[in-house]
Amino acid sequence: MPPKLCSVCAIVPHWLASLDWDDYSYLNDTTITLRSWRGMQAQAEAAAAVAEKKRRGSGRGRRGEELSEGGGKGGREEAGCDLCFMIFHYSYRESRCKFPASRPYYLPPEMDPRDDERYKDVPLVFGREATKQGASWEYRMVCLSNRSLWGAEVVKVPESWRPKFLPPMAYNDQDPENNILLLKDWLENCRQNHSQCREIKKTAMDADTDFLPTRLLDVQAFGTGSSESSSHLGNDVRLVCLNSPTMGSESADTIKSPQPYFTLSHCWGPPEKRPTTTIKANLAQRMERIPFFELPRTFQDAIEMTRKLGHRYLWIDSLCIVQDDEQDWAREAALMAKVYSHASCTLSALSSRDSSGGLHLEPLDEDRSYMDLMITSALEPYPDSDSGTRQNESDMDNRAFASPRFRLLYYQNEDWSTLYNGTNRTMGLCDDISPLRSRAWTLQERELSRRIIHFAKKQVLWECAELKATAQRPWRDASYAVLDPKHEWKEWPEIEESIQSLSLLRGRDGGNLVQSAAAGVAEGAGAGAGAAFTVASLLTAYQSEREWWAVVFDYSQRQLTKDTDKLAALSGMAQFYQRNHFPHARYVAGLWSSRLKEELFWEVEDKSKARRPADYVAPSWSWASVNGCVSFRSKIPVRRFREMRKQMMAGTGRDSVDTEEKDNRDPRKDNKDIWKDIKDARRVITDGWKVEEINLLPKYDDPYGALKGANLIISGARLVEVELFTETLIEPDPAYIYGSHFYFGGLKIDGRWVADHGLDIEGEAEQSGGRLWCLGMVAQRDYSKIPKPVIGGLLLREEKLDVDGDLCVYSRVGTFRHMRVATFDGVKPRRIKLI
Repeated sequence: MPPKLCSVCAIVPHWLASLDWDDYSYLNDTTITLRSWRGMQAQAEAAAAVAEKKRRGSGRGRRGEELSEGGGKGGREEAGCDLCFMIFHYSYRESRCKFPASRPYYLPPEMDPRDDERYKDVPLVFGREATKQGASWEYRMVCLSNRSLWGAEVVKVPESWRPKFLPPMAYNDQDPENNILLLKDWLENCRQNHSQCREIKKTAMDADTDFLPTRLLDVQAFGTGSSESSSHLGNDVRLVCLNSPTMGSESADTIKSPQPYFTLSHCWGPPEKRPTTTIKANLAQRMERIPFFELPRTFQDAIEMTRKLGHRYLWIDSLCIVQDDEQDWAREAALMAKVYSHASCTLSALSSRDSSGGLHLEPLDEDRSYMDLMITSALEPYPDSDSGTRQNESDMDNRAFASPRFRLLYYQNEDWSTLYNGTNRTMGLCDDISPLRSRAWTLQERELSRRIIHFAKKQVLWECAELKATAQRPWRDASYAVLDPKHEWKEWPEIEESIQSLSLLRGRDGGNLVQSAAAGVAEGAGAGAGAAFTVASLLTAYQSEREWWAVVFDYSQRQLTKDTDKLAALSGMAQFYQRNHFPHARYVAGLWSSRLKEELFWEVEDKSKARRPADYVAPSWSWASVNGCVSFRSKIPVRRFREMRKQMMAGTGRDSVDTEEKDNRDPRKDNKDIWKDIKDARRVITDGWKVEEINLLPKYDDPYGALKGANLIISGARLVEVELFTETLIEPDPAYIYGSHFYFGGLKIDGRWVADHGLDIEGEAEQSGGRLWCLGMVAQRDYSKIPKPVIGGLLLREEKLDVDGDLCVYSRVGTFRHMRVATFDGVKPRRIKLI
């Protein structure tokens, strides 16, 4: 309900509106004087009494209680003040935010009206404080008379946030319907104002503009489920299917045209808590009726939420897919990406471990509660929202949005990502707080949905293409920001200058050669054939690569009940990126053909927890062959764009060396190219190899799904045989400052250390007994070991000789770094098969 303000506190919104919110200077800020502590106590007790009467159902509190400053005469008729209640109650909460003792020693002690009777009738002074966070300011409203009495973050509500259903909120309002109204506002705001969210996230196999899942739950088949229904049977639901039934037992009751529907994303839980499912034996019965009371709590909550938000149809995987029909499951699994991408909204049971947990939609607790302040037409107490009459909607909108609005809240450090992940760590997931976050299948459910409502443990969250928001900050979360290269990369001016130089070259050459080469580079990077080679196109390509790597990093930390589902559970995401980011690249077991030289060099983050699946999932060179967190070592933008420029110059037939030397000459060293040694190493060792063939053998019809075999044919590979050691190796070196090098494990040749290594699985290479080889892939300069160019690449294990192709067959067991370039002297390039 809207907050009630007393005659004194009613001026607070006007005072806040008079302050400068774009910039802060304490010299220009004004203060405000409110009631005394005794007066606030009286107002707070009256407000608490009114709230208690309402909770007990005894009607609204009697207006007409005379309350005045200190209980004296001359008071006006009021029924309590919510701001006075917020301030007074804050001081006695054990969980309140405590301010550090920073008062100078030469100042007298601050007055404390809570314990000292002398100060109880002294009016309290309030002001605003600010801290700079990046380019913006964060503000707090505090009691200047004594900072330990009260302090809360104050936020100016953006004009773009115009809630239609949710009224201004009073502090600690525990009405459970508030969240429903907020969800309606989010949905309405997204549909009306977000152009990106109107577009369906289509995948590579999605050619239809209209789509409906094979089966849907009709949540209004027997009524709306409201309390006005004459029978509890109105809560029951049933399955309905499309016009073309896929099984003979399905009902002829079908949906005639595409209808908006919701989807549910949830944890199935352990086998003993398996959710209600549809199987062949009960499919016909499910098409007739599904008793509401037989469904688990999460399903019941999702059905009720769908009804309350004005929708009729809901898709739940365990009910809408025939679980014991392998053919039906395979067909529906291939359609799952379309199911979520075409849905109007996804309900995410983020904080429920299994189907019995429900959708947590409890009101905000007292610590996370907030209070809205706005300027009314006159300095009057806020109107009574319980009068039983609803004001004209347009009048309410005009009053609410004609003037600035403000929100007071306590918890300012809980951003969207922390609430969603259940932790503020970048690695590792908090399975206790957000168990859905740790499930692999739910990643594509989240990423492909246009709109998602996350029912988190502490508050409800919203996510769509243009907005991430919390119940406390429903307009936008501070952690959500669009990529701005000028602020993210200090090298951005150099990148822009580099691309502009190519534009000038295109003008001198008539544009044909450079433009065709640029199209090829952009196509390989994911920008599409014929794309203009501009700063924007390269930024898009770079961002696409980085986003896919972030998806893999996130996905690899998640859990699967069946290891063999690893690629199948990512199939929808792969189809989406194929269509929208890498249209001319081939999807290769979790990698992309246009990025194989970079993506083959993935690394395991936590080797102590990594393991190989018992059954075949993916080839050893794919990150999907390891159960554990993996990541890609991305190159800095300047180097990535230089590589693209090099490819363009090669496509025009020009010698790119002259252009590179202009960037790398050092005037302090007679304009010599300081990177010549590294470029020579790359030209001879790392640029000489390429992937000739990509052979994939899908397990089913889905080319993006499970595999039963795969290999790469690589030509120009330079391999050096090495030995693995785990003991301490000491090598004397008179030129070294300490006289000797100490190596605690690594790779050696003829008893001498040659490189550091990182195994994908601890102990795997030692136990195999096969010969180990180093495949040189990248050249770089590492000052921590050797101030010269060094080589890194894949650590391979020799498996066998391919009888048909007369090739040596290898599998990946890890990576290596810091190998001297001289180690590859005399090594002949070879053609190998990598499995």
